Amino acid sequence: MKRAALFLLLVFFFPRTCSADDLDKDALQGSILEIVDKVYPACVGITEFEDVDLLGGFSGVIVSSDGYILTAGHAIEPGGKYRVMLHDGREFTGHGLGREPNYDCALMKIVEEDVELPVAEMGWSSDLQVNQPCISISHAGELNIERGPVVRFGRIIDPSSPVNGFVQSTCLMEPGDSGGPLFDMRGRVIGIHSMIQEPIDENFEVPIDAFRRFWPELNEENTFRARTVDRENRFGIRLIRSRDASDPDYDESSIRRGVRVYRVAADSIAEAAGLKRNDWIVGINSTRVSTSYEIENALFGSFAWQQGEIVLNVTRGGREQDITLTVPEFGESSEMIQPDMAQFGDKITPVEELAEMPEQFSGIESELDDYTALISSRRDGETTRALGTVLSLGDSSLIVSKSSLVLDNPMATFPEDENGRRVRLEILARDVDNDLVLCKVPDSRGGIPAEDLLPDDDDLPGELLVSPSPASEGDISVVGSNFFYSIREESSGFLGIAPGYEDGKVVLDDVIADQPARKAGFRRGDVILRINEFEVTDDPTLTAALAHFLPGDTITIFALRKGEEFERDVVLAVRPDMGLHVADDFEGGKSRRRDGFEQVFTHDAPIFPEECGGPVFDLNRQFRGINIARFSRTRCYVIPASVVKSFVESTMQGAR
Repeated sequence: MKRAALFLLLVFFFPRTCSADDLDKDALQGSILEIVDKVYPACVGITEFEDVDLLGGFSGVIVSSDGYILTAGHAIEPGGKYRVMLHDGREFTGHGLGREPNYDCALMKIVEEDVELPVAEMGWSSDLQVNQPCISISHAGELNIERGPVVRFGRIIDPSSPVNGFVQSTCLMEPGDSGGPLFDMRGRVIGIHSMIQEPIDENFEVPIDAFRRFWPELNEENTFRARTVDRENRFGIRLIRSRDASDPDYDESSIRRGVRVYRVAADSIAEAAGLKRNDWIVGINSTRVSTSYEIENALFGSFAWQQGEIVLNVTRGGREQDITLTVPEFGESSEMIQPDMAQFGDKITPVEELAEMPEQFSGIESELDDYTALISSRRDGETTRALGTVLSLGDSSLIVSKSSLVLDNPMATFPEDENGRRVRLEILARDVDNDLVLCKVPDSRGGIPAEDLLPDDDDLPGELLVSPSPASEGDISVVGSNFFYSIREESSGFLGIAPGYEDGKVVLDDVIADQPARKAGFRRGDVILRINEFEVTDDPTLTAALAHFLPGDTITIFALRKGEEFERDVVLAVRPDMGLHVADDFEGGKSRRRDGFEQVFTHDAPIFPEECGGPVFDLNRQFRGINIARFSRTRCYVIPASVVKSFVESTMQGAR
């Protein structure tokens, strides 16, 4: 990506006390843009090699010039063949190497040789701190080459959560993100996306130290278990936990005796040093230990830091002695797990203010509230609510909002009306394709000057945004993507069939009860020939035909039953939510109309569906568009200012 100007700000200077507007927003903005530019090219999308439709994709990050890719253990199979897609349009073949299921880490390697690859640096997760800022860049939801990887910004909540010691962050995740990288504010990979739970701030990352720890094993084409890798595979030591009732010497006092050695492998480092079965390890380098976990961490640390030697403080026959182990050296690709000592003098300071982001932007948000309105409307007993964006055109005020949420006789309430007085709006035009509606306000309310609806800069990812709301603190977010066309899929009208495909024909395997096709008289075994003027022969043509229509639209289906042609009119329904993943269940839920837009970009604000229609601004108070849909757990879609401008201008020119 190119940027007209970059803020070359690599260090934050923040006061320790947290009050409104303490955050250095320009420094934060500059650092995010700098990191996104630096690491974006190394973030890749991955699918099964035969997956030409790019379904079921996941993410990864290239960490070496010879093509090593970090990803999630649940996403690959050792020995599997994969398509690796870079943002610059290049594709390569990936070969699955090792994976560890409990830590959910896996390694892949690009097969092609002598190719120039973008690379992200591996960091360290052992020194992460609460409220340290972080950036996620991965393929949320699906692989979309036009959209590219999606950027999200957040903070570390827990550097070592109870979930396998995973890193917990506020960078939102959903299916498709698995295997994608989490970066610190130096552009170093500190975690790999693994799993989520229902609360929106419970996003768990494999700590990058797990990849360093198991690098030799990950380089082998197999599935392995991590429990004893360091102490047994590298040092030749198997332990029994002293608290384990299976230990024949178990008693309450054993917890003070250390950890007993159950086995010493032949020809191992431990045997060469003189360690024996039934020795009790009571200390490491003169620091007392009482659990196998402490010993495992110490042995791994000595290996990761290549300390040369580590001293076990051992009791044997009631006498204590020291046994010195020679730390094994790194094997192949050792540069990936050797620490960069220089970085430890350049630690990133936690930013306590990030825990209170809305408060930090409250000054800007309150200024921008004047450009919003609350809209309510009714139709057939249904009441809807939405936000509106107030525009100024000459002496008049207009409101643009989300059309599917603005029904008949809409009423607006403005922030400056302390008594909550409602004003009736006049609907001037609707843009069904982009789900926009334009209304006229009977009296002048000011608003965003129409001349400020400037052409958009498509160089957006990483830019901080403010979504004001007169009813709340608003939302702070970052732009997640470039502009892209949103294909209408989930928002198209629902027919209620289970189709099969035979010899260029769409045959109904099932017709769902109480759904439009059944109500119109269709049966199992009917053959669909056309929907309106669209010929239907297979799944892609059926999907494409239905994508032209919204819930409530009436379509004509031309079909064949027992060799005779017939036709039926069908009123399409709202597509039921069939999501079974935990990512589909979040507070507020998805917008009913959430795709099929001419041009959008994403951001990571947790906008509720009824908050759509409101404006989005950058830190310079420049209008960037309106929130049009809460698409998923991680993404809200914005109709950019240029599309809004075109809609307003065409409407007002037609009114003259």
